[in-house]
Amino acid sequence: MKEFDDQGCEICRQQWLSGTHPRELFVCASEQVSFYQCDACGAYWEETNRYAAQVDQDRVQRCRDRRVDV
Repeated sequence: MKEFDDQGCEICRQQWLSGTHPRELFVCASEQVSFYQCDACGAYWEETNRYAAQVDQDRVQRCRDRRVDV
């Protein structure tokens, strides 16, 4: 995993550090992960109960395909 300062852009990193988030895409309840996308740079992020980290589009799509809307 990349160091936090090497993930996304300054705007989305500051959003995480300030307690705001990039735009939420969906929640994958089975994995207890929320997915976000930065409107400034387009980076995808996942947030668990421990951390937020940049992920690739394939990871987002795999979870989106398994998602069940209630």
